[in-house]
Amino acid sequence: MRVAHNVYAVLDMFHPVCGVNAGFIVTEKHTVYVDSGLTIPSAQTILGYSMAVAPNNKPKYLIFTDHHIDHVAGMKIFKAAGAKTIGHTNLDLHLREYLIQNWREFIKQRIKDDTERELLFGDVELSPLDQTIDKDTIIKVDNEEIHILYTPGHWKACLSVYLPSSKVLFAGDTIFSGFEPTTRFGDKDLWQQWINSLEKLKKLNIKTIIPGHGRPCDIKEIPRHIAHLKQIIAKA
Repeated sequence: MRVAHNVYAVLDMFHPVCGVNAGFIVTEKHTVYVDSGLTIPSAQTILGYSMAVAPNNKPKYLIFTDHHIDHVAGMKIFKAAGAKTIGHTNLDLHLREYLIQNWREFIKQRIKDDTERELLFGDVELSPLDQTIDKDTIIKVDNEEIHILYTPGHWKACLSVYLPSSKVLFAGDTIFSGFEPTTRFGDKDLWQQWINSLEKLKKLNIKTIIPGHGRPCDIKEIPRHIAHLKQIIAKA
């Protein structure tokens, strides 16, 4: 889906519960990706769409918005294509200290059938990040300014990617479009950080939001999320 003149979303890819979204940004000579999907075929789909749109562009970066496997599991496809991975410092720690070493056991606990597990995830390969950030960061790729924003709440390593030129926000799991945000990975302190993150995003000039899950939306989702999180905190 073409979201803006140089911004594309790849929507509703495989996920056992709800579709997962990712996307890419096309600059003058490069392509920057946001999240990699849950499986290798999902990652190949994202990369294939980008090559169809801009066949002469070189993959530059793959930015992760979260630590969950539906955002990171396809990373090897982009690394093989030459993209450098970027994510929060806590994501890199999670990869190095747990997920890389325990990936097979992690998946085995969730998918008991050996054939199904191998079919879906047998070719996944995880690796440490090439670059980490722990605060709001601006990178410039050719003619495009890309704002990588620290937006903790769903988890402590969440990032959002904002493009001032097109007013597009890749929100990852900071925003769940059309249904309630998933709060089971946090506590009252983290949920309050989530509200703070949403208040920060609310100040941006946003035309379109690409959430981690659900359909593209606008800023009307932000106050709905804030109200829901306040209710959760009040009941906790």
